[in-house]
Amino acid sequence: MEFVILMTFMMLIFAGTFVAIQYKTIDIENDQIERQVNALGNVIKNEVQLAYTVHDGYKKTFWIPDYIDGYDYTIALIDESDIRISYKDQYFLVFLIKSFKGSFNHGLNNISKVKGQIYLNCADEEFLANSDFCGALDSEPSCGDWLDNHPCELCCPYWVEQNCADLCH
Repeated sequence: MEFVILMTFMMLIFAGTFVAIQYKTIDIENDQIERQVNALGNVIKNEVQLAYTVHDGYKKTFWIPDYIDGYDYTIALIDESDIRISYKDQYFLVFLIKSFKGSFNHGLNNISKVKGQIYLNCADEEFLANSDFCGALDSEPSCGDWLDNHPCELCCPYWVEQNCADLCH
């Protein structure tokens, strides 16, 4: 009887220790994920702030990972100045001081500055169709293809103002 009581007591101690270790492991994993999401938010925030501090005509490509800790995530622009990163039913917000136009892609992202406005991935044809800015300061194929079927003024007012009408077909 004493042996059974001792074994039960030891099993409760073992089970309690196991549960405590599991909770600590989950906390550590969540902290690592939060650090990765914060690092991603800081990359985006730094790229936008850098673009605002440099001259017009600035253009840069930067990379956003496809996955965080092996899981897919989404990045959404809120009110042209805040970013929401959604990951595993959690939301992380990144607050930006400056606003910009465009959208994020996993992988390579293009950021540019024209007339004081920051544009992100605006060489995308879908963005061009809904924008008054071509998005490309050099004649990129996506802009040229779009220009074949649309008036230049809808796509590239910057080019027209700079007497670069040779881009318009």
